[in-house]
Amino acid sequence: MNRIMILAIIFIFSYLGVSLSSSSTIAVTRTIIIDSLQGNSSKVSKNDLQLNNHYIVTMKGNATSQEIGNIISLVKEKGGQVLQIYEHAIKGFSMSLPTISANDTIVAIKTNPEVVSVERDAQVNIAKS
Repeated sequence: MNRIMILAIIFIFSYLGVSLSSSSTIAVTRTIIIDSLQGNSSKVSKNDLQLNNHYIVTMKGNATSQEIGNIISLVKEKGGQVLQIYEHAIKGFSMSLPTISANDTIVAIKTNPEVVSVERDAQVNIAKS
């Protein structure tokens, strides 16, 4: 099921013209157009769809399991929870952080040279045409 979801995301972003490389992340980076059930289109800002305190950490393509494990240990030490580990389309993981330590944890993660980015996770809806 997870592989199907990742393949669907890759297809969608490929269709939208977003290239996936080792230095890019799968994240909502533009306004998303969503068709309502009545057939009316409305623009929804990416900020409206962000998940509270959920983030995606993207690692360099050559990051080792040990390097990823070190970052995951840091997340757990700060009270965070790893939700999903990504190994195929991108190297990295998704995490949930407590509000009180989120900023400090993100700053600490970004100091690691193997980390490409830390982005807020967001819900993505696909409009039916």
